[in-house]
Order: sequence, then C-alpha cells, then structure tokens
Amino acid sequence: TMLGDTAVAVHPEDTRYNHLIGKMLRLPLVGRLIPVIADEHVDPAFGTGAVKITPAHDPNDFLMGKRHGLPEINIFTDEAKINGPYAGLQGLDRFEAREALVEQLRVDGFLREVKPHLHAVGHCQRCKTVIEPRISLQWFCKMKDMAQASLEAMNRGEIKFLPEQQTKIFAEWMSNIQDWCLSRQIWWGHRIPAWHCAACGEVMVAESAPHLCRHCGHEALRPETDVLDTWFSSGLFPFSTMGWPDTNAADFKHFYPNSTLITGYDILFFWVARMVMMGLKLTGQVPFAEVYLHGLVRDEQGEKMSKTRGNVIDPLVIIEEYGADALRFTLLSLVSGSRDIKLSTQAIEGNRNFINKIWNSVKFALHHHQRLGAPEKVEDCHLGLFDHWILGLLDQCAWDVDRHLTAYRFNEAAKAVYAFFWGNVCDWYLELIKPMLFGKLGEQAQAAAYATLFRVLEESLKLIHPFMPFVTEELHHLLPGNRGSIMIARFPSFPPKKPEPLPQAESLIELITVLRNIRGENNVKPNAKLALTLITENRDLQSGVLEFQENIQALAGVSSIALAASLDKAPGQARGVGTGFEAVLDLSAAFDLDAERQRLGKEQERLQAKAAQIQGKLSNPEFRGKAPEAVVAKNQTELADIQEKLAKIQETLTNLGA
Repeated sequence: TMLGDTAVAVHPEDTRYNHLIGKMLRLPLVGRLIPVIADEHVDPAFGTGAVKITPAHDPNDFLMGKRHGLPEINIFTDEAKINGPYAGLQGLDRFEAREALVEQLRVDGFLREVKPHLHAVGHCQRCKTVIEPRISLQWFCKMKDMAQASLEAMNRGEIKFLPEQQTKIFAEWMSNIQDWCLSRQIWWGHRIPAWHCAACGEVMVAESAPHLCRHCGHEALRPETDVLDTWFSSGLFPFSTMGWPDTNAADFKHFYPNSTLITGYDILFFWVARMVMMGLKLTGQVPFAEVYLHGLVRDEQGEKMSKTRGNVIDPLVIIEEYGADALRFTLLSLVSGSRDIKLSTQAIEGNRNFINKIWNSVKFALHHHQRLGAPEKVEDCHLGLFDHWILGLLDQCAWDVDRHLTAYRFNEAAKAVYAFFWGNVCDWYLELIKPMLFGKLGEQAQAAAYATLFRVLEESLKLIHPFMPFVTEELHHLLPGNRGSIMIARFPSFPPKKPEPLPQAESLIELITVLRNIRGENNVKPNAKLALTLITENRDLQSGVLEFQENIQALAGVSSIALAASLDKAPGQARGVGTGFEAVLDLSAAFDLDAERQRLGKEQERLQAKAAQIQGKLSNPEFRGKAPEAVVAKNQTELADIQEKLAKIQETLTNLGA
C-alpha cells in the first residue's frame, strides 16, 4: 500500500523530527510529493517513529487523513489487484506486487534494509484469506440521536439490563457510538431501497420503485445491489413481525412492547441495542422492559464452540443420548449471570441420573397406590413429624425457586429443586416413611405419610417443570386424579416468610447420618446390626428416638437403642458426635475383634511401607529434578491418599482397643 501513501506522520513532541513537520517528501517509485504531518496517534517508540499514512487502506490512517485533509488513493481493484498507473505493477495480484515493489526499490537504490516484522493481520474466518482494508462507498445510518434516546429511556427506567453490570456496558456503547455502516455486498438480505439514474447519477431512496429520475426525468434507473446489514433487519424484529407499521394491528397492540428478552451478552450491541434504538425511533416505545444477558456455552476446555475448530457439541446428538430435559437442566444449572458455561457430557449424564431419580420416585408412589388406593387429602390427615418436616422444606423450596426465578438466577433455582428433591425427598423422606407406608406405626401414620407423599410429588413436579418440561408432563399425568397439562397448573403456594426447618426432625436425621458415618469409617458390613447408646440431654431428641425407633433402626442398621447420661470408654466402641449428642456403637457384633485388629495391623504395615517408598522417592532431588511434573504430582496425590487411609485405620484400631 506504499503506492497509496499521502503523508508521513510523526508525533508532535518528537524532537527528532520537529524541523521536518510541514515539509514535503517525494514518495519513491511514484514520485508523488507528500507532507510530513504531526499527529498524537503516532507512537514515537515504535520503529523509527515516522509512519507512512495510507488513508484508503487502513482504518486508523483513514481517520488521521480526515483530521489532516489528506487525499485518499485506492490502489486496489475489487480482486485486490493493482489498479493505478504504476509502471510494471498494473494488474498484478497484491502479493506479486509486493515482491515486485521491494525489488524495484532495491534496483532504484531506495532500499536500506529488510527486517522480519511480526504483526497481526486479519484473516477471513471461513477461507483464511488475508483481509485487505480498502476504502469504498457505503450506506450509513446516523446514530447519535437514536443512541441518546435509548440512554434517556434507560435512565427513565423504561428498560432494565440484568446482570446489573451490563447496564454500564450498554451506556458506554451508546455514549461512544459511531455512525452505522448499513450496506453489505452479499447475495442475500433486504435490498437497500435505492435507485441510481444511469443518465445523471442521481440516487433516489423511496418506499416503492420510482419510474422516472426525479432530477432529470430519465427512465434508466438501476436498483441498488447492496443489501442491509443482517443486524439492521434483526433490529426490526420485535415490531415488524407484529403488523407494524399498522400500530392498531391486533398482534402489535397485544405483544408490543414485550416484557423480557433473554439472549447472550455477546450480542448486546449487535442486536439488543439496535432493537432498542429502532423500536424507539419507529414506534416511540422500547421493545421490552427487561433484558437478561446470559453467558456463552463453551466446550469443557472453555473454548468457544466453532465448526472451524470442530468442537461443537451438537444438541441433537446430546438429546438423542441423554434426553432434552437433561440438556436443558444442565444448561440452566450452569448459567450464572453473564459468565460463560463450560459444557461437558459428564454434567449432562449426572442430570440424566437426576431424571431417573424423579421417575423412580413417582413409580415408588404408584406401586403403593396399587396397594392402598387413592390417598386422602393432606388437610384431612393427622400428620407426623416427618410429614410436617418435608412439607416445610417443600415451602422453603417453592419460596427459593420463586425468588431466584424472579431475579433470573436460574442456576440457584435449579440447585434448590435438585437439593430438595434428591437430598430431602429421595434420600430421606422416602426412606423415613417406609415403615409408615407398610403400617408398622399404625393406620393414622400410614394415611398421613401416604397423602403427604403424593402432595410432595405433585408439587415437586410443578417446581421442576420449568427446568424439565417433558418428564414432568409425563409423570404429572400418571399421578392419581384427573389432571390437565402441568404447563398450566398453578405454581406451588408458599408463605410470605421463608419457613424454618423442624429442629426435632433435623436432629433425628443428623443422628442417622452420624451413625452411617461411623459404620462407613469402620468398614461395618451393611447387614450387621449394632447396639446404639445415645448420650444426650436434648429432650426433643430423646422423645424422637423413642417414637421413631423403628425408622432409626432400619436406616442406620441399629439393633437396639439405649439412652444414657454418660458411658465409659471401652474396647470395641466407635463414637460419633453431633449437635447436642454423642452416639456410641458397639462393634463387637460386627467383628471378631482380635481377628479384625490383626487384619488392620497387617494393612497398616503394608501402607506404611508403601508410604515410605513414595516419600523416599519424593525426597530424592534427582527424581524431583528429572521426573515430569505430572509424575511428581501423581506420587504426591498417592502419598496423600495413603496417609488418609492410615489415619482411618489408626482410628478404627483405637476404637477396637488396640
């Protein structure tokens, strides 16, 4: 592009070149006289500090040329070939011309030296061709007034951006907006409604095709071949699809303006801002009251999905393997404000398991329905402790989901329904009420648990429905009673204040958890039943243990329960501590204590030897210096695992009196 140079620029404070500012230079090969100009855009520390300016072939040079009134000389044809009267270069491809130009500079004695230079050159994403900036005649839309109107509407509270930080980004763009280049030289799109007169060159813009030139009256009119930028057409979408410009159209009056737009943060300016500006300009109203901008879905390494890179996760393939609900729930559980999502099939597989859990829970209830018939209304039952507990947690969940959805915290809402249904309904309530469902605690307890079970399942499906519409619709129809679509069912009600969990139920669940941990830490076999001594002064816990002894025995593998104020330590005991209690299990029924101590002692010796071997390797400077980081890290992880196992073995040996 040296052929199109029209100035050389230096920084105004660069003392090396102050004496040259305003003087003329002769451009080699072309012979054109060009000025030396001063401009603060020049970096004095880059190269020589003197920069050639080609306004027709560089965006920054173009702006500098406008500031200094420089001519714009286009040296390229549409095919990027040399177009001017340059001896020996006319018609040459740009890359051929570059080599020829350097050689001519050498022959004419203008070339001092050639140095390799690393710099950023734009490439077409699709064909990888080097992009060559070139000035051309385009259509523009004046943006300042439209942008100002959008800012004022935002400041009046007519439109709100979520997350909040997107408001600042929108305001920044609107405050520093440039005129919009609308025209595109592509095959498809809305053609710009303009016509050119072949006789006088007049350009006419009209809603319908004119028959005569309004300037000279000639009939030879050529329609504009440029089309509008895709984002211009997209910017019309909110109202152009609703019958506009007929503002009395039924769709326009009913649907415009809309309430909420949900889209990716990356097109806040490309699409959202254009819709806001054009909506205000052409209808006088913002197109939507709220804009929620979510992050991008990336691959599991955090790379943006691209057909070029070949890392696109095809949703149809994912749906075929895991189901639409699993994919949908995964995306919603990962989205957090405008942060990008790293999508992996592991996460989708985990949520498919959650769907299986929901399905099996309903099947569990329907199995009892075949045996017990239609459940009573919850309001007509004398509810037990765990019935009140799960219904309170249901209210908590509905309260949380409503609050999070209102604030567009979809991930928090998804987390709430997941934790409630899997953690509380499946892991605890269904297990706790099994003795009740089989009538072991009386008919009254059975009826209450049975009614509560179906109430909880029905309301849970409603809470989960926005996240998993297909499985919840299917299961909703399977529940007893005449039901329409869950899609139009009333959302679960909840109290104005978030309810607190029931302390007595929470204490009993904590006790069962402590007992399960003791069994796990001591490798007690699942079928072994152990005697429990509970040391506590908590009266609610004491009465709860006596009332729900059968539930505790079933869920914690306990053969008997004794309450005590204290208990001396003895061999064969394993102890665990909870909130306001200490649980002691007698391990003698699970093991031959001498044989178990001997087995654990041998395992301890084996692991100690293994740990010493790894420790010696890691302490060796030669190994640390030569081994790859991954190998060193693997050894460190293995050592940490062994040390953790040794600690557990020592704790078990202590419990066994060793």
